[in-house]
Amino acid sequence: MTGHQVHARAGAFDAAAEAYDRGRPGWPEAALEAVERRFGLSRESAVLDLAAGTGKLTRQLVPRFASVVAVEPLDGSRRR
Repeated sequence: MTGHQVHARAGAFDAAAEAYDRGRPGWPEAALEAVERRFGLSRESAVLDLAAGTGKLTRQLVPRFASVVAVEPLDGSRRR
């Protein structure tokens, strides 16, 4: 990583990014709908997926919203 440091415990996730992505289930549709209602989001909304990991949630957000920005500090997770 260049320009910043990541805590060693967070770095441990970086090495397991591929296994994490394969094994972690996606977000339930009902959970996404509940978040949309709670925050008054619509198709025109812009959303931020902070600490996006391997992008599992990001991939579900992209078809739902006009603009999705994913931020992930770990290189391995970001590459995945």
